[in-house]
Amino acid sequence: MKYNKLIFFLLIVCYQYTRAQVVDKHTREYADNPYAIAVQAIYPHHKLEAQAGIQAIENYIQELSLIDSTSELRLIAQQENRYSKHYLYKQYIKGIEVYGSALKINCSHDNQIYSIYYALARNNEGYIPNAEIVYPMSDKDNTYQPVYVYFNNSLQVALVHQQKDPIHFTHTEELLIDNQVQYRTDLNSYFARDTSINGLIYNPDPITPAYHEYGSIYTDRYDSNSIYFDAIRQYVSVRGTDSLGIFYLKSPYCAIVEIEPPVKYPVTSLNNDFFFNRYEDGFEDFNAYYHINHFHDYINDSLGFTLVNYPIECDVHALNGADNSLFTYSTTPPSLHFGEGGVDDAEDADVVIHEYCHALSHDAAPFSNSGNQRNSLDEGFCDYLACSYSKSINAFHANWVFNWDGHNEFWDGRMVDNTNIFPRDISTNIYKNGGIWSSALWEIESKIGREKANKIAIQTMYDNVSNMTLDQAAQNYLLADTILYGGVHYCKIVHSFIERGLISPDAGVNCDFSAIPVIASTGISIINSAGFALGNSSLFLISNEEKNMQVDVYTATGQLLFNNSTRTGSIEIPSSICSSGMYIIQVHLNNQVHAIKLIKY
Repeated sequence: MKYNKLIFFLLIVCYQYTRAQVVDKHTREYADNPYAIAVQAIYPHHKLEAQAGIQAIENYIQELSLIDSTSELRLIAQQENRYSKHYLYKQYIKGIEVYGSALKINCSHDNQIYSIYYALARNNEGYIPNAEIVYPMSDKDNTYQPVYVYFNNSLQVALVHQQKDPIHFTHTEELLIDNQVQYRTDLNSYFARDTSINGLIYNPDPITPAYHEYGSIYTDRYDSNSIYFDAIRQYVSVRGTDSLGIFYLKSPYCAIVEIEPPVKYPVTSLNNDFFFNRYEDGFEDFNAYYHINHFHDYINDSLGFTLVNYPIECDVHALNGADNSLFTYSTTPPSLHFGEGGVDDAEDADVVIHEYCHALSHDAAPFSNSGNQRNSLDEGFCDYLACSYSKSINAFHANWVFNWDGHNEFWDGRMVDNTNIFPRDISTNIYKNGGIWSSALWEIESKIGREKANKIAIQTMYDNVSNMTLDQAAQNYLLADTILYGGVHYCKIVHSFIERGLISPDAGVNCDFSAIPVIASTGISIINSAGFALGNSSLFLISNEEKNMQVDVYTATGQLLFNNSTRTGSIEIPSSICSSGMYIIQVHLNNQVHAIKLIKY
């Protein structure tokens, strides 16, 4: 992204330790596929006739001449909600798929095409290599699909090999050229008659309602029970299934099942009560079951999206006891798998909702979750929606993801208010990248409210396509606000996206950002960052409390440039003190020191 104007980013510093492991639920990395076709975007705002169907859309696409005469486009998936329609095409040459190709058309219900994303091969040389391939040895569980790879502006023949391991529950894809593996990726995403059943849950986990961090009496201790964990349980009712007097954890939208080791069959009941303590396996069964059903109803009934309207299968004691969880669409129907290593993952609603949101994303935009930034986008969506869910229950440490499962001796958890900036901080770590997206959405929710922010976030999911970038998703979020609310939240949304580098500062040229303070968890407002960066006016730091506040501004090398204190809760920093570079503001307030990273371009 090119910046035509200076912009000032003021971000609360979060210190987050990440492990060096490549494949675990905490720091899984995703390297860009060198054979992926770069995604390009068009925002045509093209209005179709009132009764136009797919044929009219395809006629318009043909007018754009995005492919040459040697190719054809095939519709492979379409999705619709009450607000928009979405069509996904793949490119074929001589009946063979072009690997990584995609054409995603996003259309409002008033038949306006508002965005098109395409990753298509242009066979300008006109040469089409022979697609006859000598296949490697295979077995009945593995499949090889011939494809054309578009690399260095030319076509070559390759094989795509998908492999499922039912023992370790992996689902991988390999790209082979001349029978040599060139690229490998993981396709999993980690983390009868209806009746009413009753049970006990953690809402959202066993420590948040106690306003306590992990530690002291609130530790896992190998899943042992105590009077403290019993006391924090909450009584709830949820739909279930009654078959001949036996009650099952099964609804139209979730089914607790046994899929993989360790073998722990789902609990049943003879009197519709599922009362367990955390040491008993039935507790995790009911806890995950309740939160999935409850969140499904929120997405479908409150927000108005028809998603995951099938009984998604859920193995609460899975993955051979590993400290991991995942969503996979390699099963029929798609399924969720929760491990028991460290803290049992299904005891923390953040983990349950995070993994379930991968299912939402896959249902809204099927077969689109590939590519580093696209994968990062999914993780950011899921972290944000998980935190939004738990905050609606209890706001203690609301910005923490996985309050119980993480932030402990097992791993450090994540947060949705980190300081990373696009594209500077993009790496192979999809969770770190996803933090850019989750932090932007978290701030937007604080400005426009949970229901509106979540409705826009879910609507944005429908526009997703493989290998798209985070800044393209930011454009989609703005378009979703236009579809749902006529764009009335534009300036508040743009302000958060500019702060994280996801949109050019030019997008806010007509916005009065002085009326949109950045409120962080510190209770400090930062006013007029854009004007300060341009050298036109001062920057203001305002505390929500009228107490003693001291502000120090340091260079990156530790040189003190400015300091001031106040009893009124407001300090002005002149624009003349900073040239281009990075600075640290230290704010002393209420016997605490808050570090704010300041970057001036």
